[in-house]
This record gives sequence, structure tokens and C-alpha cells, in this order.
Amino acid sequence: MVRVLGAKDRETLVACSGLAGIYRAVNRGRDAVVLGAHAVAEMSVVLGEEDLDTLIARINLAGLYAGAGATDRARADYAELLTACVRLFGDDHPYTVHVREALDAQGPDGEPEPDDEQGPE
Repeated sequence: MVRVLGAKDRETLVACSGLAGIYRAVNRGRDAVVLGAHAVAEMSVVLGEEDLDTLIARINLAGLYAGAGATDRARADYAELLTACVRLFGDDHPYTVHVREALDAQGPDGEPEPDDEQGPE
């Protein structure tokens, strides 16, 4: 028996989120943000806002926004994600630490700090 994955299947959505990161790596930043945002929107509905795959995709999308220069959006997303990560995982969990560091890297006014890497995990 062959299983065919649909557009709203978990594996398909996770793959779309991953593909967004690949788009960024090959300098297709606009396509990366569009695909990443689409994946997060679908995952939020299908899997739930606090599903682990959705949270990872949201973290990656915030990094895509930062990399595309949309630092205000990235900062707002990281701030929202930090609250969720602390609640779900605690202060010292690797996801919480990553999001906190990424938020701090955006600087207090939303501008990236010099020499800080902005990429998604």
C-alpha cells in the first residue's frame, strides 16, 4: 500500500517549512518568507499553534523575517515565541535559549546587532 501525502499533511507542511530555509540559503529571500509564512499559517490550523513542529516553523519564519530585513516583524515574532517557549519548555530549554538570543540579537529598537547571525535553525 502506498501512502500519498496531501497538502495539509504534517510531513508536507514540515517539508514546506524546510524548503523555505533552503530558499533563503540560495538567496531567494522573498520566496522563503512567502513559503515559510504559508507553512506556518497552515500548520497553525492543522497542527495547532503550540505543536512542536509549528513552533519550530514559527522560529524559523522569524529568522527568515530577520534575514530579509523585516526586523520589526522578527522582533515581534520572537517576543511572542519567547513567551510560548518559556511556558511550554521552561527558561533553560534549548528552544527558549535560542529564541531569547535571537530576540536579543535584534537589538532594542529592532535593528540587528552587528556580527550576529540571524539564520533559522
